[in-house]
Amino acid sequence: MERPEFKGSGDAAAWYRENRRAYVEDFFTIEDREGKVVPFRFAPVQERYWGERSGRDIYLKARQVRVSSVIQADYVSLMLLQPGVRVVAVVQKPESQTVPHHMRRVRRFVYSVPEALRPEVMVDNASTIEVRFGGGDQAMTSRLDFVSSGSLDAIRGGTYQFVHVTEFASYEREEAESLFSALLGLPRGARVAVEGSPKVAGSAFHGMWKREKAGVGGYQPVCY
Repeated sequence: MERPEFKGSGDAAAWYRENRRAYVEDFFTIEDREGKVVPFRFAPVQERYWGERSGRDIYLKARQVRVSSVIQADYVSLMLLQPGVRVVAVVQKPESQTVPHHMRRVRRFVYSVPEALRPEVMVDNASTIEVRFGGGDQAMTSRLDFVSSGSLDAIRGGTYQFVHVTEFASYEREEAESLFSALLGLPRGARVAVEGSPKVAGSAFHGMWKREKAGVGGYQPVCY
C-alpha cells in the first residue's frame, strides 16, 4: 500500500487509524524462529486472519502458525491508535512462564513504534501496559492486561472490549467453565478471539469447536 506524504504526526496517526495493517507492517518488529528481531511481515495464515476475522472467532491451529502473534498485533495496534481501548489476554498456566513470553512480544510491538506515532506509556509492569493520549483533564488511556486461566475474576470485573484467549485446549475443565461465564458478561459488541491446538478429544476446547462447527454457537470456527 502506498503511503501518503504526512504533514505531521497527527496527520500520520489519523491515516494509520484507518490503515492499521500498514501501522503494523511499518513499525512492529518480532522475533523470528531463530530469535532474530525482524520487521513484522504477514505470513499466509496471518493474511487470512486479518481478512476473515468476524469479531467472535475460534481458531483451531497447528503449532507454529503464528496466530497468537497476529491477534496480539491486531489488538496492540488498536490500543496504540485509539483511546479508550481495553484489551485482556488470557494465558494458560503457569503464568510465571507464559505471561513473560507474551509480554515480551507486546513490549516489542509497543516500543518499536516511534514516540511521535504512539501515545505515552504510563504503566509497564509484569502484566499490564497502559498508554495515555493527550494531557490534563482531556487525557484518555488505553490498556492491555494479561490474566491467567486460573484467575478469570479479573475479566468479570473489567470493561474489556477485546479478549484474546490463548491455548484454550490446555485449560482445565473448571477454568474453561469459568471462562465461558466471564465471556457472557462482556460488553455488547466486544471482540473475542479464542485459539488452541488440537490436543484432547472431549476437552472444553474440543466441545466448543464442535458446537461452533455445527452452527449452534456464536463464534466463527476457523481451522489453520
